Amino acid sequence: MRVFLADLHYAGLGLLSRIRATVATLRRTTAAVLLLRVLVFGALLVAFMLSVPRAIVWLPVFPAVGVGLALPAALYPRTRAVGFALVTIAAGWLATTTFVDTNFAPARVLGLAAALYVAHAAAAFAAVLPNDTAVSPGALLRWALRTSLVVATSVGLGALGLVAAAWLPQAQGIVAPLLGSAVAAGIVAVIVWLARRPGRVP
Repeated sequence: MRVFLADLHYAGLGLLSRIRATVATLRRTTAAVLLLRVLVFGALLVAFMLSVPRAIVWLPVFPAVGVGLALPAALYPRTRAVGFALVTIAAGWLATTTFVDTNFAPARVLGLAAALYVAHAAAAFAAVLPNDTAVSPGALLRWALRTSLVVATSVGLGALGLVAAAWLPQAQGIVAPLLGSAVAAGIVAVIVWLARRPGRVP
């Protein structure tokens, strides 16, 4: 019993030390880095809310789960917490659209994709910046413009693909799969081209 209590005591001290270290890190975090982490948190929370069924999205447990996914990713963008949050949200969306809400709005799909990309891009940028880094407004603006361009282009191409698919006869021939593949390939090509342009900001 004494060994168990001692282990529990040391575990509590370790947790307390981790909390103090996190608070100290946040205190010396610059405004630009803090803004990126807030963006990670907000984008992941929006993506989570879009991925769960609309009928139960506002139950108290679901916002709490969303915060539980988004907060560690925002606080520790260099860790696997970001990937875990992205994969969990994507899996939740697949489960929702497969078993619960099959008649989803196209705007919801595009919004989810945009939120996930913004969260990933902001986390990648924040991960390479020390907490006390002074980021120039120009670098932050270039990153924001590039990210906005990727999101706008991808959402635009996705919307065009959805509109074109709506005009096709259902389940006739191979036209629809070919068109969907072409749209997906176009989106990937545009994202790769934008990512490989000179002067890329992480």
